[in-house]
Amino acid sequence: MPQKLYKNKVERDAWRNMLHRCHNKDHRDYSNYGARGITVCDEWRNRETGFAAFLDHIGHRPDPSLSLERIHNDKGYEPGNVRWATKSEQQSNRRHYTRSPIDNRITIKGVTKTTVEWSKEYDIPIPTILKRYRDGRKDEEIIHKGRLQRPSSSNNVARPDIYL
Repeated sequence: MPQKLYKNKVERDAWRNMLHRCHNKDHRDYSNYGARGITVCDEWRNRETGFAAFLDHIGHRPDPSLSLERIHNDKGYEPGNVRWATKSEQQSNRRHYTRSPIDNRITIKGVTKTTVEWSKEYDIPIPTILKRYRDGRKDEEIIHKGRLQRPSSSNNVARPDIYL
């Protein structure tokens, strides 16, 4: 194998896997990528020039511990949305934390971070942050350490008729 191809083997494998996850219905991970509408931009899909264009954008993998990641989970593989990332960075950018179609990022006080980053910064469990965010709590309440007072609601009134 020529030296040049060997040098790019990791990057070429990442490129091929990216294409197969998104565009090969027989790929084991297709349901998490292509079936969700995640695609690879046309420039990178070109058989003759796609790999070179991909490599020009992302560059060589700078460290063996890094792998390919999309910055915004619900967008495809395209310039500006792909980088080499650590396993820890990828774990914080996972879709399963939100279990919704919105991105895993939350803006609080004008600052946007992932739920994992907010959790680490304020030492608050991820599910707590997500619940408060989904409940429409104010920014200060989302990152408040400790319990919050429950919002008053007319639904909390005793209803003896439900037991009849």
